[in-house]
Amino acid sequence: LSDYTVNTGTYTTLPAGRIDYEVPNGDVDASNPVFNTAYFQNSLPELYTAYPDMALSLRIKNIRYPLVEFVQDEVVINMPVDIFVKVSGQNVLSLSVNLTINSNLSHDNDVISGEILDAVHTTSLIDTTLPGQITAEQMSFVVDEVLSQTLLPEVNVVLRQGLSLPVHDYVTLNKGLLQAHDDFLRVCADISLTDEGKEALKELARNLLD
Repeated sequence: LSDYTVNTGTYTTLPAGRIDYEVPNGDVDASNPVFNTAYFQNSLPELYTAYPDMALSLRIKNIRYPLVEFVQDEVVINMPVDIFVKVSGQNVLSLSVNLTINSNLSHDNDVISGEILDAVHTTSLIDTTLPGQITAEQMSFVVDEVLSQTLLPEVNVVLRQGLSLPVHDYVTLNKGLLQAHDDFLRVCADISLTDEGKEALKELARNLLD
């Protein structure tokens, strides 16, 4: 399985702007302390001073499809996103974030899944209405908190659900071994044919003999 194949899928299904959601929502509860400016009183006092003890929301939008690469038995996912911090519906802080996620790999029959090992990012300021100068350290803290409590858990859910290989109708993979190399994923396993797989082989044999 090449990363080109995976990236073709993400390019088609998750182009720029396809991931665009605001939290809190039905999945992320507003009771989380991160959705109040008081949470950032010490780390980003400019926000708290301008909007003391006020509810805030976060909008996260991808600006390019997720780029997937298989490297040394891990999956590396790079996805640039914009994060907008909003108070009373107005943007007060807009950040550009280049996010890279490292995930491990496992498999159960035909399903390849994973889990986040770590995530790193670089952040730059797009715009702000807050007074004073926002430092790189402050931006990094805000992004760390936002990602750890919003986007990364959602990515982990997708990784844990996994990807079904396009062979599940025909074979069952037993005692499998996953090896991630540069640009491709090797799946080694003992296989047993499903009933549908047996019928497909019979049909192929009939066609060859005709």
